[in-house]
Amino acid sequence: MEKDGGWLAEGAYDDFVRSLCSSDPRLRQRDPKAQIQRIPFTDDGVRVVKLSLGDDGTFIRTAQFEEPADLETHLRNATASQQGQKNIYILEGLGPGFAGVFGHHFSLHPSVFVEHERVVVHNVNWTGESDGAQLPSVVRSRGHVEMKYYEVVTFDTRPTSFRWVCAATGRHIGVSREFRWDNSPDDEFDRFLNVGVVRRKCGVWSRRTGGGGWD
Repeated sequence: MEKDGGWLAEGAYDDFVRSLCSSDPRLRQRDPKAQIQRIPFTDDGVRVVKLSLGDDGTFIRTAQFEEPADLETHLRNATASQQGQKNIYILEGLGPGFAGVFGHHFSLHPSVFVEHERVVVHNVNWTGESDGAQLPSVVRSRGHVEMKYYEVVTFDTRPTSFRWVCAATGRHIGVSREFRWDNSPDDEFDRFLNVGVVRRKCGVWSRRTGGGGWD
């Protein structure tokens, strides 16, 4: 298990991540719980969608990327020609290649990525496994906000226990039993509801660019 920050990003951004490990111990290693659950941290299945604001005030999809190298080429070529443009890049999923490209191009603090990766909610371990709330002064200095929300989902297969996690993120999925007034002796497994609550995350970062534009 790498404990020097090398797991989080690839490319030139990797050195920057390693240099900040002392100030943010969470950067040193992946969440151990995610590793125990064998949750992969790769660029497989990760997608980036670019939306641009048109003159009519509506957003249109102008590009989509499924490989970090393609995104890197696009950002490098677009920098000189996007004066005044208003763009939104939506990153769905997370892997070291995409983290490296976005982090290097936009000079992002790597905590924006590690906060999205974390599975453990609260932990007093000094190694920084916790996903607890940061101090307001810290949040302000890093320029991004990580928000948590819940999504209600329906399962194709009825749960058989409370130990359910998302296969993509490792985050806990809340399930519940069906309430019965008559204390029916039905099989215990049949009393689980086929709906649950998935814990989601959304991180937001922005900057202003020349000519009144923004990303």
